[in-house]
Amino acid sequence: MENTAKFWNKIAEKYSKKPIDDKDGYDKTIRVTRTLLRSSQRVLEIGCGTGTRALELCADVREYIATDVATEMIRIADEKLLQTKASNLTFKACDVLDASFTPGSFDVVLAYNLFHLIPDPDLYTRRIFDLLKPGGIFISKTPCLREGSRLIPIAAKVMAFFYGLKLPNGLQVKDMTECVTRNGFGIIESHEYQPKPVRIFIAAQKPVSN
Repeated sequence: MENTAKFWNKIAEKYSKKPIDDKDGYDKTIRVTRTLLRSSQRVLEIGCGTGTRALELCADVREYIATDVATEMIRIADEKLLQTKASNLTFKACDVLDASFTPGSFDVVLAYNLFHLIPDPDLYTRRIFDLLKPGGIFISKTPCLREGSRLIPIAAKVMAFFYGLKLPNGLQVKDMTECVTRNGFGIIESHEYQPKPVRIFIAAQKPVSN
């Protein structure tokens, strides 16, 4: 993850000034996510970037911890946090695989625009499953870059060459749904966002009991 963190640290300032792509889709994601949140919940967000979603959603839950591997992203998120009155939100620079989070300690785990960037989605899905309480919910939204673009494999090779990033060649909708279900979750809600690249929103639940 070291090269990944270096890449995002380098572009963090520029990224923070970039307008939200597909604002309608973003707003819909926030609305749908809110229907699944409760005031008693403890929430973990993975790959929070500069904290835009965390700052919008934290008021809906009891505690919200937002993580990112890029320290510069977290620095900017902390600066944003200082401009608010949010007292239940914490930003943390870490990889969720390495962090000392207690298994079974979260009600909800969020991962927006993340899974198309990681080489091993199954590894992270298993970690998320482990961190959730029985009955906990995993919410993700993922660009499925292989749906409608033949340039993704080329782009992945370019990123690997220049930045040392080991990125997947792109996901299809079925890749995400199968990843979620084969790692123990049951899908409770799923829908696709257009235009291309398709983005798949999935809300999945960890079984209440084994």
